[in-house]
Amino acid sequence: MYIVIPSYNAPHKLEALLKDLSAYNLDTIVVENSTPEYQEKCLEVCKKFPFVMPLSFPDPLGFRMAVNHGLKWNGVQDVWLLNQDCRLIGDPITPLTTFMASNPRAGIISSILLDMHCHSKVVFGGGLSILRGQHKTGLVQFFQKPTKESWVTFGSVYLRREMIREVGLLDKKMRMIFSDSDYCLRARYAGWEVWVEPKSKVAHLEEEGFSRASNPDKSRERLWILQRDSFYFHLKWANSMIFADLENEVLEE
Repeated sequence: MYIVIPSYNAPHKLEALLKDLSAYNLDTIVVENSTPEYQEKCLEVCKKFPFVMPLSFPDPLGFRMAVNHGLKWNGVQDVWLLNQDCRLIGDPITPLTTFMASNPRAGIISSILLDMHCHSKVVFGGGLSILRGQHKTGLVQFFQKPTKESWVTFGSVYLRREMIREVGLLDKKMRMIFSDSDYCLRARYAGWEVWVEPKSKVAHLEEEGFSRASNPDKSRERLWILQRDSFYFHLKWANSMIFADLENEVLEE
């Protein structure tokens, strides 16, 4: 098992997360996905941690390509995929690996994501409307048991290697949003299960960099990417009988 972290324009957040991960000393791939003015700073951060191998590219790849480069590194193994905006709370990896070991059809397992500034508040405890991207939220004491989900966000997820081999990589036609939801649907269509394990807790700070930019041209480009990904996902799944069957499968359980 190894860790994959897509990195984008936030060296201070990346360093804080890598400090948390130092206790595990697991092989960690940082896919350096920053714009040129931040890339060198992020690479300098990576040099501070001997367990980190950075993969750098001349231009930003987008979330989907960054994740795929991480998944392809060193063959296909179990992967703990982490967002750079996360901070670990306690030991979040052991509950994920324990659940995976006792549930052989679990292909994707998510931590619950807590508000970075208020750890009693859950900002992602499972998926609601997949087409609207709505999350289960609430107080942490109401999230006690693992739940089977139709989809999860890829903030902190454990991916089983057999599932990756069968399902493949994230859809190459997507760049940012809905690529995680799409992957969950593809995994479930292949017979794998998607779960949330609330014993695994990670604090998450919503990413500001993608939605806000000082360069108006970049802002317009990013808005276009968001709209394109959303349109493609809806076109792919919204009118699909497969999608309806997958949604009903979870609702009936």
